[in-house]
Amino acid sequence: MAKIHTIDGVQYREVARDAKVGDFLLFEEAPYSFLTSGKVYKVTGIDSYGDPEIIDDEGDKILIEEEYVVLEQVGAADLYALESELAAMKAKVAEMEAQLAAARDAAFDQFSAGEKVRLVSGGGERTRYSVSKMDGYIP
Repeated sequence: MAKIHTIDGVQYREVARDAKVGDFLLFEEAPYSFLTSGKVYKVTGIDSYGDPEIIDDEGDKILIEEEYVVLEQVGAADLYALESELAAMKAKVAEMEAQLAAARDAAFDQFSAGEKVRLVSGGGERTRYSVSKMDGYIP
């Protein structure tokens, strides 16, 4: 799942691709004094070498060749999709937890109180035992 950044109340999704017009750039460490670390800059153009153009803090257009993170703004539809996916995952986890609990209960319910069983294997560091029903009583 893509990393989500919330900056100035707006959510952005980190994408692993080259920037295109309309994307946003984030500098974890600003390479110049006229850029701010942690601020997003909208890509206004792409030059013939594929370098993105942004408007810096002083209002000038600049081409960026330094390291940056490409972000897409997350729209309401994207948020709904993410929330729906999360809800589905939570439901699946709850279902799997219920199946595990039922399997554990079934493993312990295979014998009745007072029923005689034979120790097949057991012991060791974790003291796990395996038992089987006895067909007849063996003293």
